[in-house]
Amino acid sequence: MTDGPEGGYEESVVGEQRKTTVEIDLGALREAARHLGTTGLKETLNAALRDVIRRAELERGATYLREELDHLPADVERTAGRGTP
Repeated sequence: MTDGPEGGYEESVVGEQRKTTVEIDLGALREAARHLGTTGLKETLNAALRDVIRRAELERGATYLREELDHLPADVERTAGRGTP
């Protein structure tokens, strides 16, 4: 996946990591680092990638739970999450 200088990045693969050259919005990088509590480009980008994956997994789980609630009897659904049967 190499676009070259005009496409905005170049990369080489080393094991499971890629070394790449990419143009990055430095303002967005600083803002992301502030939200993630990270310092440095590599740490911030890796944390941001993990956060995207985590959010997608949480959304997938929430969707599953919403769909499962649709199959519960009405009396069970009303008390779900309230700690009372």
